[in-house]
Parts: sequence; C-alpha cells; structure tokens
Amino acid sequence: MSNKCAARHPEQDITCLAPARTHANHFAVTPQGNVEWANEDFQPPRPKETAKTAQSRLHTLAATVAPEVRGRIDAAVDRVEQSADEGWKQEAKVIVRRLAETRPGFTADDVWAEGLAKPIEPRALGAIFRWASQSNLIEKTHEINVSEQVTNHGSMQNVWKSKVYAPPSTPLRNFE
Repeated sequence: MSNKCAARHPEQDITCLAPARTHANHFAVTPQGNVEWANEDFQPPRPKETAKTAQSRLHTLAATVAPEVRGRIDAAVDRVEQSADEGWKQEAKVIVRRLAETRPGFTADDVWAEGLAKPIEPRALGAIFRWASQSNLIEKTHEINVSEQVTNHGSMQNVWKSKVYAPPSTPLRNFE
C-alpha cells in the first residue's frame, strides 16, 4: 500500500501525489461540483509542462507586456537601429525581404546564414524584423526555436511567418 494519496483531482487531469494523511486538507467538492481548496497554502500539482505548453505560456506573457514596458522595449530597439550602419540596414532589409519571398517561415539564424555581416550591435536585427513586420512582409508565429548561433548561447528566437511567400507552382506534365 502506497503512502501517497493517488486521488484524481476533479478540476485537473492529474493525480494527487501528496502524502495520504494530508489529502483531506487539499480540496473539497461542493454540491455544485466546484472545487474549493481547503488549505490556502497548498498548491495543487501542475500537469507536466511540454515544449508546446511552455511556448504558449511564453507567448501569452509576451503578449501581455505592460504598455510602459513595451515603450521601453521599443525605445531600446530604436536606439540599436539608430546606431547601426545605414549600409548594413539596407543589406539586412534586402535579405529579410528575399527570405520572406522565398520561404514560408524563417528565424534570425536564417538571416545570419545568408551571409549578413554582424554589426557592432547584433540586436539591430530586431529593428529589421520590426520593419519587416510593419511592412506586412512577415508576422510573428507562436513558435520559438533555440538559436544555433554559438554567440547566442542557446537563447530562444522567434519563428517569423512570411506574408508574401507564394510556393512555386508545379508545372503541368505533358501526358502525350
């Protein structure tokens, strides 16, 4: 016999693994079927987080950034954009536009892989993605990939979806 509760919590698809003697303190089901937590200090166990739920949680957090924080982020992007060389910005825009026209989706790693030289402040590429988004070339997806750039130390990066990509049409075969 286990010393764990192993009861199913009715509001979640999880099993309680608390010690059996403390289970009665966790929750009670009202006659209406609502769950009331009897002990406010108790935190019910969470379902195991998958990569997909983690991505969803991160994007939900990113979408709910307070306006004053969003303003500071935009100001920082503006600063790195202003510090970038004009020639570099034009080259970056050409590459991002070409990727948007030829691929259904891409990341910053794909832009660097096209041979774009790294500026003094590589975060200036964020300003280029903002420009492309405002120009209706791309849009953010709810996908995040780990960067393969060694200098990024495995940081997360957005996957951008092209709004102008048109897959090449398949030529009709001649069945003569």
